[in-house]
Amino acid sequence: MTGGHRLTGGMSEATRHAAVDKPPVRGPAQVRPVARAPYVLGIAYLLLAYVRPHEFAHWLDDVPILPIVLVLALVAWMAGSPRPLRVPQVPAGIGLLVAIAVSVAASGWAGGAVTMTLDFLPILLVAALIASCTDTLSRLRGLMVLFVCVGIVLVAHGIEQSIHGVGWTGAKPVEDGRITYLGFMNDPNDLARVFVITIPFALHLAVRSTSKIVKVVCVAALPLLFHGIVLTNSRGAFLAVIALVALMVARRHGWLKASMLAPPLVAGLLILAPSRMDDLSADEDSAAGRVEAWYAGFEMLKEHPLFGVGKGGFVDHHVLTAHNSFVLAYAELGLFGYFFWLAIVIATFRMLRELIGATDPARRGASQHGAADGNEAERVEINALARTLFGSYVGLTVTSLFLSRSYELTLFVMIGLVMALYLTATTVVPGLQLRRLRDIAPQVLAWVAGTIVFFWLVTRILLQYG
Repeated sequence: MTGGHRLTGGMSEATRHAAVDKPPVRGPAQVRPVARAPYVLGIAYLLLAYVRPHEFAHWLDDVPILPIVLVLALVAWMAGSPRPLRVPQVPAGIGLLVAIAVSVAASGWAGGAVTMTLDFLPILLVAALIASCTDTLSRLRGLMVLFVCVGIVLVAHGIEQSIHGVGWTGAKPVEDGRITYLGFMNDPNDLARVFVITIPFALHLAVRSTSKIVKVVCVAALPLLFHGIVLTNSRGAFLAVIALVALMVARRHGWLKASMLAPPLVAGLLILAPSRMDDLSADEDSAAGRVEAWYAGFEMLKEHPLFGVGKGGFVDHHVLTAHNSFVLAYAELGLFGYFFWLAIVIATFRMLRELIGATDPARRGASQHGAADGNEAERVEINALARTLFGSYVGLTVTSLFLSRSYELTLFVMIGLVMALYLTATTVVPGLQLRRLRDIAPQVLAWVAGTIVFFWLVTRILLQYG
């Protein structure tokens, strides 16, 4: 992206995207763009990880297709010109790996330290691969298109499940008729999380894509994705949809008007809500079990404050899992590991807030000076993408409050997308700084203390008055 070219207000949408996607420039020197091969292989890995043909195509039974594609992508990445990842999520991710190993070893399972670390390592590598290789806005939009297409496939599979009792993969609904898929999406709630993050992607592409085909596909995908959430009957996902609607209303009308418009909108959504929303109360069996699990998590932290009970050890100390990604992280990893896990989450939120603020046309007076600013088109597009990713990330966070998904692929794919956009934006937007982990450490420590106290208070109140 060059600072010397000038963009006029009358350029076409296609021309604007073409200008946005020029290779970035840092000062007067042209940065060599990241090679296409690792990006394409990264897309292939994500497609395989979410569609999972190796689990229903029998000719792939003995082929470790996911590890092969990931290794090829990493080799191509390192052989090319990888974009430096000077972001706090990288050292925090390394610290998280160390914390996982130490927590498992400290729990008395020394051999499991290597197993658990290697189990989580590919997820971190995928996030890093996305962040480094998605170095233009068109590549970022390409990944969003991928998720929309994957979402359509998953919904189609769920519809077949709901009609025939089994999908083409052989996956069946759970006992209460909630649709599932394969692999890490064999739980309806995990499947619903994919639909939740994809809804903002589809909205963005339906409005801003220059391709008529992409627009049509994304418009068609929106009701399908919502129907998929209904078929999963996931209460957490539906609460996430309500949060997304509130966020969109507030963005367009401001929080004051949103507070007045939200009740009728929420009431309308509740008519379409999953049947399990009727049982959303603290004294309902599953809700009561979750509250007890949250309390058990605090007890684990109190007994093992530094390193926790070890990754995967929560269910060894309680009959249920934590049903909360934050509780699971501090119970299993202790304060040491929870710091690094929460640092990744907080750093990603900070990036999105900074991107939205630094590229907001209203704050910069773009309506008056946009024609004189050669990077205005890039900033407008970055702002739209940042708001889209923020919506997806908020939806994912809402579902994380009800699910034990601290180390799951979808969360770290989202983190990788945010890092990718932020790194690209630093070449265009003045004022964006590549902070270090130590720069945000005081804020993370405050959030560590605050979240633990918050969940303890909520748990005590619900146990006493629920």
